[in-house]
Amino acid sequence: MPIMKDYISDEYSKWKKDFRTNSQTKSTNRNVKDLYDIILKDEMRDSDYWFFVGAEHFLAFLEQFDNSDFEELVADIPNWTEDQQYILNECLKARSFNNDNFRQTKAFEYQSYLLPILFSITNDDQIKNDIFEHAELIEAGTPKDCKLLIEMKTWADRQLVLFQSGQNGYKPADIHHNFLKLAMDKACR
Repeated sequence: MPIMKDYISDEYSKWKKDFRTNSQTKSTNRNVKDLYDIILKDEMRDSDYWFFVGAEHFLAFLEQFDNSDFEELVADIPNWTEDQQYILNECLKARSFNNDNFRQTKAFEYQSYLLPILFSITNDDQIKNDIFEHAELIEAGTPKDCKLLIEMKTWADRQLVLFQSGQNGYKPADIHHNFLKLAMDKACR
């Protein structure tokens, strides 16, 4: 019986060997750098990898963060490329749908808290759409920064106006508006 060969392109093999030369992180925090390396090392992998494998690895590592690590992570995300922010977004949505017990973990609280922060940082409308469509994850956690939630609502309201005027093909769904409103009710008292 022939031995299975791992079909990884030469380009990807070279990337993996020298992946740190493409680093954008400015953090000196060891945990932030190691978490960033999880994304950077496999940045060229497809979305299936991130959905089925990479996000699990990322979240398991995120679970080990303390509040100081988390604050330094938040401060470093603006340094990341749009592709890295996209992967972060993919990781932040993972696991929360298929495990009710997971919503009780520190990793889920970090996920839930990072989504509106990433929304505020990114300039990528697809990431913004995606985060808005996962507003239930934001609402499910502890109260978030009210200013960030207002920013999300303002963006969603603008997208709806653009859709209604025919200038945009994206129509924010009412259910996501409702989850965002619930999150705002918790946070903006």
